[in-house]
Amino acid sequence: MGFKGRLELAIPDILQFLGRSESTGKLTLTRRGDSGTILFKNGKIVYAAAEAVRNNLGNILVSQNYVNDDSLTVALDLQHNSPRWERLGAILVKKEFITRDALEQAIQYQIKQVIREFLTWETGFFRFDSMEINCEDGIVFDVKDFLVPGGMDANHLLLEGLRQLDEQHATKMPTAGRTGAPPRFNFLSR
Repeated sequence: MGFKGRLELAIPDILQFLGRSESTGKLTLTRRGDSGTILFKNGKIVYAAAEAVRNNLGNILVSQNYVNDDSLTVALDLQHNSPRWERLGAILVKKEFITRDALEQAIQYQIKQVIREFLTWETGFFRFDSMEINCEDGIVFDVKDFLVPGGMDANHLLLEGLRQLDEQHATKMPTAGRTGAPPRFNFLSR
């Protein structure tokens, strides 16, 4: 079963609904000039990607010192020249350039960035299609790097993303005379 609509139903509401109903499938979000995907397995987010978030797995791994440039280059070369396409994360783990835990932490960071981006969307469309999601290797659509096998709690990601946006909004407000409109996500303020 699937459903679709305009983002009049806010993204936090959609994420909470899919998490609480333990849904499995693909949520596609689109707006003018932008789109993204979130995969759910039993209500947990196992993958997220957005056109606006261009920070790919390799860049995240290097920037967080999980892997150095030389190791990443070797892994990308292996991926490019392999007769059978393999995910970058799988190559890095197989070659022992990183641990599986480090890879999962980097993927979780990537997912958090994407969810935070989606929380800024006020207009657009959504579509959820129920489908089986295999966190091993049998996924039927293109997933560039890795799925988080255990998934990430949608409500936790939602609250963390809203908290970060609230803090970002608070730091942009002038410190003197904060008598204007309350922050957009005021319910999370301390």
